[in-house]
Parts: sequence; C-alpha cells; structure tokens
Amino acid sequence: MATRVSKKKSLLCVLEVLKEYTDKDHILKQSELKELVEINYDLIIDRRTLYANIDLLIEFGYDISTFNDNKIGYYLNDRVFSERDSVVLAKAIIKDDDVHQSSKERIINQLVAQHSRYRKKNLLKRIYAK
Repeated sequence: MATRVSKKKSLLCVLEVLKEYTDKDHILKQSELKELVEINYDLIIDRRTLYANIDLLIEFGYDISTFNDNKIGYYLNDRVFSERDSVVLAKAIIKDDDVHQSSKERIINQLVAQHSRYRKKNLLKRIYAK
C-alpha cells in the first residue's frame, strides 16, 4: 500500500522517475508522473507537491521541460553526457588496453545508466557496433 511521505523524499523520487522514464521523445503527463512515483517508490504525492518538486528541481538547475514549454507534460532535458558523448567515451574506453575489462563494463554501464530507459538499448547497440 502506498504511503504519504515527506516532501524531501518525494523530491528525489520525482527526479529519479524523470531520469529513468523521460526524454524529449517520452514526455510524462502530470498524472503519469505521479503514478510512476507511486508504482516505483510506493509513495503518494499530491498535485501541488509534484508541481513544487518540479519547480524546486528547475530552481536547482535541472533542465526540465514542463507543460508550459511543450503543451504535453514533463521531461528531463539534460543529462551529464549527451548520447553522442556517451558513445564516443564508451568506444574510447573499449579501445584502451590499459583498462581492465570489468572496469570497462562498469564505466560503460554508468555512462548508459544516466539516460532514460528508452535510450539505453539503442546506446548499447551504438557502443558495441563494429
């Protein structure tokens, strides 16, 4: 059963859902975002808390596109590395003989993990394409 939680915890849950489930091609409506927070974290947040969390994340520098921007919903627009940068870095790591194989896999997984679930499979294909 989902529970109500502190606004601080819900802020981090909203950020994680935005990271995992959104990108410019996968925009979540407010109701979908709330539902994913509930499903993934067993937390119930109200509409006002969600809006406050989004505003706070934007205030702290996260590039989040909102309904006012795109007339659809919410998505996280920025990542630490762009998809192209992630592929370039991963391919360079693969070619480096001084890096142990397990370290290569760990680093590549970290590069890919920062992208939405919808981009990960394609990124891995691009990284390991010959």
